[in-house]
Amino acid sequence: MKLDVNYYSILGFSLPHLPYFQSAMKVAFPELEISYRKLEDQDQTDADFEFRQAGDGPVLFDICQATSWNEQAGTYNYDGYSAFIRVQHADVSLLGKYHLEETRLKDFVDPNCYEVNFDPRETSVVCYGKVKGGYSGSFYFSPPEGYSGNIKAMNAEQFRECVLSFATFSFAPKSSRPEPFISEVEGLGLMTEMAAERETNAARPSESDAAQQGAILNPVDEIVRKSFDCRKAIGAYARLANLAVHTSAKTKAKQALKNAFENLEVDHPSAEELFNALVDATPNDTPTDWPIFSVDWKATITGDIDFAVQSQLAKVAKGLTLPDTSVIPKEAGITEAEHLRCYASQLEDIGYDLYFGGLNSDDSHKLIIAPLVNRKKMALFIKDSACSMCRA
Repeated sequence: MKLDVNYYSILGFSLPHLPYFQSAMKVAFPELEISYRKLEDQDQTDADFEFRQAGDGPVLFDICQATSWNEQAGTYNYDGYSAFIRVQHADVSLLGKYHLEETRLKDFVDPNCYEVNFDPRETSVVCYGKVKGGYSGSFYFSPPEGYSGNIKAMNAEQFRECVLSFATFSFAPKSSRPEPFISEVEGLGLMTEMAAERETNAARPSESDAAQQGAILNPVDEIVRKSFDCRKAIGAYARLANLAVHTSAKTKAKQALKNAFENLEVDHPSAEELFNALVDATPNDTPTDWPIFSVDWKATITGDIDFAVQSQLAKVAKGLTLPDTSVIPKEAGITEAEHLRCYASQLEDIGYDLYFGGLNSDDSHKLIIAPLVNRKKMALFIKDSACSMCRA
């Protein structure tokens, strides 16, 4: 038996017409041990069938029954069919290639995925998928081992390492099922017929069934975007005028920051959109009166970087022994980590950290200089703003 579950079938049986009776289930899955479970002190909708390998092994998956609300009786009707499956063990593959406790969020690709979000309790990242006919699936990814704290505070690398811990597949809606309230005898007969045609019924999803959502969602990109707290980031940038070295008055820098926030053209900017808006708002009188400064993508360390740093330090440079660029090749560019670290190390020796950002949309690198005494506060700024800055 191939232990695989996808949107359309479970272990070779097509959905949604899976009769919810133990005798019928035994016809479908003769190799597995099946037991009925009802949670104590809970509504009957929490009852399910659990499936194990022979020999009372761990639960591989469980199946819950379909219900419909009876308004007059004020209770649930039981339709006689299965409603959804919960996969609980790594022995069961999902979509033919994914496994619990093994698959990482960075490796998960589902063309049917239409949304990525946090679960209501904010303990997992959930990828939601849907295909034609009303079939749907939910894939839950937990924080990597050793992580503690709010899941929304994770960085991109931590999100990438979230591990698949739980998955459910919901069967087609009630409207596509046969008439409800079939008897166990009828259910057993239907399952016997299905078993005889098992292979022909085992439909598999195809690329053409993918949800009509345009480009395939990148789960990591989506969840990083949704974890970004714009209000917190704005507060972080407001602190930057006090933390970084610049030649303007702090009140002027803070006012420029405020103006940039007010002129944002999107209601909920991403971290990158917010950063670009602040960079674009750089005051025009001189390039050095702003906490964040730029160098061209092809800039050299001994020429452009050194000039920009000295300009940024203009108010405090008197008496400082500035970096010795003679030990750095004249043609060394900003992306040459060894030489950039040499330059940054010399700055550190005189009491300043150099922070380096990735290539921006205008083909320039962004940098920040801050006193060593502000290192912890700068780390909080980088975390809260979700910008790509790091110490060079």
